[in-house]
Amino acid sequence: MQPEDGNVIDAKCERRLWYVRRRAAVVTTCLLAVAPSSEVLAQPKPAVTAATIAHARTLLLRAGELGFSGSVQVLYRGNPVIVHGSGSVGPTGRRPISSRTVFDIGSVAKQFTATAILKLEEEGRLRVTDSLSRFFPDIPNDKRGITVHTLLTHTSGLRRDYSSPMEFVTRDSMFRTAMREPLESRPGARFEYSNPGYVILGLIVERLVDRPLEEHLARTIWIPYRMTQTGFLRPRWDRSIVAQGIGPLAFPGSSLDLPRSARAVRPGLPVSPAVRYLGAGAVLSTADDMAQWARALTSGSVLGAVGLQKLFGRYADATPSQAYGYGWFVRTSPSGTPWFSHHGNYGAYLAELSLFPTDSVAIVMLTNGQSDAANFIRAQLPTVLFGGPMPVLPHSTGAPPSAAARAGVIGEYVLPGGHEFSIVADGAQLRARTPDVRASAAMTRWPAARLVRDSALLTRAQHIVQSLLQGNAEPLRAVSPAQPPFAEVQQFFARRANAWSESYGALRSVEILSGLRRAATTDTYLAAIFARGTVMIRAEQDSAGRLVVNANPPTILSDAHHLVLAGDSVMTFNFALGTAAHGVLERGAAGRVDAIVWQAPSGEPLRALRKTSRVPIRRREPTTTTLSDPRTQ
Repeated sequence: MQPEDGNVIDAKCERRLWYVRRRAAVVTTCLLAVAPSSEVLAQPKPAVTAATIAHARTLLLRAGELGFSGSVQVLYRGNPVIVHGSGSVGPTGRRPISSRTVFDIGSVAKQFTATAILKLEEEGRLRVTDSLSRFFPDIPNDKRGITVHTLLTHTSGLRRDYSSPMEFVTRDSMFRTAMREPLESRPGARFEYSNPGYVILGLIVERLVDRPLEEHLARTIWIPYRMTQTGFLRPRWDRSIVAQGIGPLAFPGSSLDLPRSARAVRPGLPVSPAVRYLGAGAVLSTADDMAQWARALTSGSVLGAVGLQKLFGRYADATPSQAYGYGWFVRTSPSGTPWFSHHGNYGAYLAELSLFPTDSVAIVMLTNGQSDAANFIRAQLPTVLFGGPMPVLPHSTGAPPSAAARAGVIGEYVLPGGHEFSIVADGAQLRARTPDVRASAAMTRWPAARLVRDSALLTRAQHIVQSLLQGNAEPLRAVSPAQPPFAEVQQFFARRANAWSESYGALRSVEILSGLRRAATTDTYLAAIFARGTVMIRAEQDSAGRLVVNANPPTILSDAHHLVLAGDSVMTFNFALGTAAHGVLERGAAGRVDAIVWQAPSGEPLRALRKTSRVPIRRREPTTTTLSDPRTQ
């Protein structure tokens, strides 16, 4: 099998595709009606083929080699063409992850609440135009403009949250707080993602059906569609298949190990915070169950035509590139067709379900370790599956390098001009780390065709982010007067800055790495340089140069480059940036690596020398210029 060239495909994959193409097409007429008829007629032929599926498998295998821990399932015409698992159920590594492993799916659960609301509307028990006061007559006057529709579309004016993620509050107390606090905006005025809004929707469902929300979802959705491993309190879990979080964001054990009463699990975490998220989260599931949900939803058996059109409607602009429906983000796929998706995260867990009804494709991704690798899969898997370019991913050929080989390359290196980086061990893997922007750029192949040269645009993002890290949100307010809660954004960056300062020392500067142009936005990559380390930040700007923070704050990227060693060659790869660079090792008489020659895509190679006590190194001060040197692109 040689998936890279797209010509030789394994026979099993070809037979499966032949079989699914013979099957009747899944009924998606209702879903296609969401888009204008002329747009649907103009869509190109679906690009999913045996070759692109093989490329997608290769991408997942390489991501697993570089740290992805989770389960991925791809459906084509209702049938699984990729069922992938990598990593382990817990930090001990004793049980591998499979399609039956149970994960916390976070905010993906919002689509179940939205579906429950629409099913009640089909039964005539409510309307999405109903005011909140119909269900809660005693609410304050300023909340009477909130409707079921504005709650579903995150346009109610409620805040994202009214307490910290680890703080225990009941849903009733959250509701009282939401009613007491002033609105962030007039209902219907703008998109502001709100977990309390979906908690309130869950309370509405409970009032109408007179039973707990989880029981109602089980009776009307999960049990009828054979989703036996979905829920929170209801299922009798086999604890050996419930994924425990791994990595720095993990809490001890799994979501089920958090207490459901007022007993302590550890200092500072008195009770389970998951209780308050029923309606907005607090659901566990498997890749098999979520794939079954995708089949049921796209078959038209869950909701009628009108309900499906409402579920996947475009009601509010969440970002310049995507809108929000009822529990789903709506955007355009790499093949130019409608793309409905939602992701969720809680602690170390990250989940995403994507539907491409025109192409008869669904993708489920669940992980118990949020990482650059998981986000890379989210971003790249649809592109590869629909025939886009295969990212350059490092992989080892043959046996992994020995401990002695790894030890021979570990150390500190310096590039021309005094730019330094270190190669360190991270378990059985190697990482290249640096607080120096230019050294990082030398290990990164920037896609030159998409580089942005508008220095004013990049400088504006630099100034805004640096000000936010210093506790000042006014520059953001000046360029984006319509953006939502500045106090919340300011607090977010203040918390991040404090955490980084504790780890890396004082903030010295924020330097521009580069800008990359996307379809509707421009990404400015910045390096927040602290005394003992660097954090890379991606700030998204729309066509008017405004920083987009209403859906997601600027993304925090790792400063570490994965490093793959094979004989006398080395390759670095940064998942967050999707870029890579190759190097050749120069060894001394004892076999120790004395230098690494980075092969730049253009210009002269860059030779990094191992630092020794006999060679004084002068560190250059960071600058605020773009990466215009072709050797660093």
